[in-house]
Parts: sequence; structure tokens; C-alpha cells
Amino acid sequence: MQQHDARGPASSKRPRVRVGVALRAARNKTSACFAAAALRVRLEAFCSALERATGLRVSACAHEDYDALLRSVLEHEVDIAWLPPLMAVHAIEKQTATALLVPVRGGSSSYWSALFCRHDSPIRTLADLKGRRIAWVDPQSAAGHTVMRAWLRAHGVDVERTFSRAGFVGSHDAVVGNVLGGKADVGATFAHVAGPGQEPTGPWHDAPVRVIGLAGPIPSDVLAAGTTLTEATIRTLRDALTGEVDSELRGAALALFEADRFVPASAVDLEPLRALDASAKLRG
Repeated sequence: MQQHDARGPASSKRPRVRVGVALRAARNKTSACFAAAALRVRLEAFCSALERATGLRVSACAHEDYDALLRSVLEHEVDIAWLPPLMAVHAIEKQTATALLVPVRGGSSSYWSALFCRHDSPIRTLADLKGRRIAWVDPQSAAGHTVMRAWLRAHGVDVERTFSRAGFVGSHDAVVGNVLGGKADVGATFAHVAGPGQEPTGPWHDAPVRVIGLAGPIPSDVLAAGTTLTEATIRTLRDALTGEVDSELRGAALALFEADRFVPASAVDLEPLRALDASAKLRG
């Protein structure tokens, strides 16, 4: 791929692209500091590689959390945002962003949210959830909270009143450990479904569990483009990040997004979440 020289007197006339990410907060403040610093470095490297590959002026915009990032998208302060799927749906519905790309990891650009229990649990249907304890991952986890919560509401489950206890345990492995160890009756986590009729697989690995419900498919996450970008700039970005990607840019994208590659996003990718979100809002 031919690279553009980012230097020269005409550089100020090149289209500007501001790339925004959220610095995910860890529960331990020390590890959160290191994680945020590492993410900033990877973001800067990605922006530099994208600038060299496209000839655009690309700058990094790091935000403390997803709420701050979403506000920047809505206020047109960020041009490309790395968003969780439901936040991307909300930004698109507000007509402040469009879905640009979705990352591919392990050969798939989507996954599911699974509500599961131990194989020997008496819980078999949603009606059996009354009075049970549920383990969530994190308030902003798609598979571990937001998508399954919306799915339950869409199926008539009052999430606030149904469970006797609900808690955030910090990771998908911790959710599995809580359920298998008897500290929670059900848990929400990610799952993969190889095909129709295939049993879901998830972070429980070979442990015997019963999957009570599946919500999705969910795009892994979304690179959303702000509505202030021109079609020409969007095409330039899409072309640079798909197909035969420059090796430096590919490495920087892998380090930041942990993605093997990107594919163009379509309305089909987000439609299951849009329908689920609308149904949950009607129920709620």
C-alpha cells in the first residue's frame, strides 16, 4: 500500500480525524493507572500509523470512561469512537454517528450474551428466576450485563425486583466461578455459537452448565464515525483499515483493538441490538 507523506506546508489543509477511546478503569487503582497509560501509548501509535497510511491529520482523544466518550461523540468532539455495541446503537439512533467498522477476533465479528446456571440447578426457565441471585460482570459489559439485562426486560422479567441479590464481580471468569461455586444461582457472560443447533461455548469451558437464554448476536464492538466526517474521509479510513492493510497500521490496530482485522459494519450487524433495545425500552 502506498503511504502518504504526512509532512509539508499543506498539512494543515488535510482533513482532521480525532480518534476517541475510553480508558477502562480497573478495580485496583494501581493496575488501572498502568492499564490507562498502556492504552494511551497504543492509541498514540495507532493514530500515528493511521495518519501515515492515509495522509489525514489523526489525533488521539482519551476519555476516562465510556460515558465521557459518548458525550464527546454526541457533541461532535470525536470523529471516530471505539464504542461498546449498545452505546454505538444509541449514538446512531441520535444521528450523531454511523457504524464504520467492526473488529474480527478469532474469525468472528460477533458473539452472544448467555444467561447460565449449574447443570444440577432447578432453574430451567425465566419463570424460575424469581428470588435467585445473579452475578453480572460490570455495569458497562455488553455480554456480562447490558445486553442480557435488555433481553430479560424484553422478555418481561423485572430485573430490579426478580432477583434477591445482584452483584458485579468484575470479570467473566469471576461470574463463572461465582455460579459454579454456589455464590450465585445464575450469571451473565459471553458465548459463541458455531452454528444452528450447536451448543453454546463460553468461559465455563468444559464445566457442565445449563444455558437458560441467549441474546444476540452482538457485534464485538464498533468503530463509529461521527457525522461531521465527509464521505471521502470515511472511504479513506475504511479502505486503510480493511483489505490489504499497511503492516505498521495492522500491528498498531492489533495492539490497540486486539483484532485480527476489520470488516465494514452494516445495518444488519446492529439490527438485533436495535430491536432488543427498543423492546426493552417499551417494557421499561
